[in-house]
Amino acid sequence: MIEFFVVAFLKMPSIIWRILNPIILGLLGIAISRLFLEKTNRPANWFIVFLLFIYPYREMLSAGWVTISINYLWPLTFGLLSLVTLKKILLSKKISLIAYILSGLLLLFAVNQEIMAVSLLFVFLAASAYLIVKKRPHWFVFLGLALCIGGLIFTLTAPGNMIRRNVETRWFIDFNNISLVEKLEIGISSTLAQYIFNFNFLFFIFSLLLFIAVFTKYKEPFYKILAIFPLAMSLIFGNAFHVIVDRLFPHLATIDTEMSKYGLITLGNFTNLQSYIPFFLLFMTALIILILVYLEFENTWKSLLAFSVLSLGFTSRLILAFSPTIYASGIRTHFILLISIIICSVLVFQSLSKQKSRQFMDNLLIVIGFIAGFSYLNFLMSL
Repeated sequence: MIEFFVVAFLKMPSIIWRILNPIILGLLGIAISRLFLEKTNRPANWFIVFLLFIYPYREMLSAGWVTISINYLWPLTFGLLSLVTLKKILLSKKISLIAYILSGLLLLFAVNQEIMAVSLLFVFLAASAYLIVKKRPHWFVFLGLALCIGGLIFTLTAPGNMIRRNVETRWFIDFNNISLVEKLEIGISSTLAQYIFNFNFLFFIFSLLLFIAVFTKYKEPFYKILAIFPLAMSLIFGNAFHVIVDRLFPHLATIDTEMSKYGLITLGNFTNLQSYIPFFLLFMTALIILILVYLEFENTWKSLLAFSVLSLGFTSRLILAFSPTIYASGIRTHFILLISIIICSVLVFQSLSKQKSRQFMDNLLIVIGFIAGFSYLNFLMSL
């Protein structure tokens, strides 16, 4: 279905695409707002808009704007929109027949993308289990579950996918000779390094929000140190202060060069203790992020929601560890993970809105708005 639309849009007048694609991007923002905001919140909606403007769209040009958008942006947007109906079911809200039909069609499109099929399968499995326990099973949830399973079966049995895998091996010639453990290490390292050893504005904003939330909520020095850690990692190892770090800590400034095609820990360096330091820093940062999320939301359903969103986002990129295009595909394979970071940032922003003064949140929003404006201007200048 996705390939059909790719070919169709390439044959249509470009104006149709130029109108439709921004609408889909707008729908992505609406879906995030409907799913993760507790109530109508204008500042939070503007926050979603700003984060979507900060997304590095330049990377979506790497294999063709139409192809990448329809393969990543459209399935994710349609999948999230279908989950709006699922949310209404879980909350026992009234749903129209048209909403059911549209949600089913959107879900059918979304599961044509294998990573989305896996992600949505986990969501519908969890929803099915919840509704069964509550003794109010719903036909739409089981239909969604069936569509996700059907999408995966179709992907696994389609002969074209095996042919493509053999062709794509040219990007990583000895990929089939790498062990499962090595592939997992490559997947974990390459995923986390993109945010910690390379400066990423979305990750920086997420870390900043967690820093503000935990630093002001807790008085214990240990928690404050934890709050600083991811933010410091983003600024120092992400080369935000490149000149300063390069002069004071020259070996740390080049830590990203430790990342090779075969990951951080290879047959050539696994006996050297220092080769484990970069991986340890990546792992510790990811673990502390999860701890900070828990400290902010504590023992509530929001903690579970944030953990689930981050886990699905991380898994969506980790799956690429089993593909020879893990490096060739570039940052576009991080699309779902980046959106999951946006979603968790929205959850923290919403929580902060209840704790901090309106003036503080407005000022924070203005700063992020300026970052978004310059980020998008930079994108336009790069075209």
